[in-house]
Amino acid sequence: GKRDGILNKKFLKVLERAYYGIIVLMKNRIFVRFFAALSFCLALSFCAPAWAVFNLTVTPDDGGFDLRFGRLAPGDFKSAQQVTVRVTSDSGTQYRVMQRYSQPLMTVDGTSLVSGQLRMSPRVGSSTMGSLLYSEEGPIENFDTILYTSNGTGTSDSFQLIYTLSPSPMQVPGSYYGRVTYILVPVDSTQEQV
Repeated sequence: GKRDGILNKKFLKVLERAYYGIIVLMKNRIFVRFFAALSFCLALSFCAPAWAVFNLTVTPDDGGFDLRFGRLAPGDFKSAQQVTVRVTSDSGTQYRVMQRYSQPLMTVDGTSLVSGQLRMSPRVGSSTMGSLLYSEEGPIENFDTILYTSNGTGTSDSFQLIYTLSPSPMQVPGSYYGRVTYILVPVDSTQEQV
């Protein structure tokens, strides 16, 4: 009530003095330093900084930070691991999620898997706000592959991907390590990819 009115009047006097100070300082060409101080004051008084949220997280359903299929050997059964991909966005812009097989699976001594042994499929129906572009299991490629496209307003969403590994009868036994990279790309080119 009354206290707020007094505070508002005091703040207005500060602004009047600042405005007068800008005019005087402009004549003396010392405008930049004073204006920076005024901008800081106004930012603190009127609004909090606003940042758009646009990020991607990928979490294995078994926990941790990576998929662990275990040691491979000839005659092993096909094994599967699932990840949840979650996109948080309040930008209002459509986006895509892409995948790149950036480091193919290989042992420490450099033995690599036969192409096509590591495969991926989306869990059908796991996305509620966008479109998963694959519906069947297919090999992971070492180039950018679009997995998902959001709705037109870029609403936050999540979806699941299932990775399978099928050892071959001639499989070299061992532990294989590799890397899959996920890329969040805005359809609007004014934002940066994540």
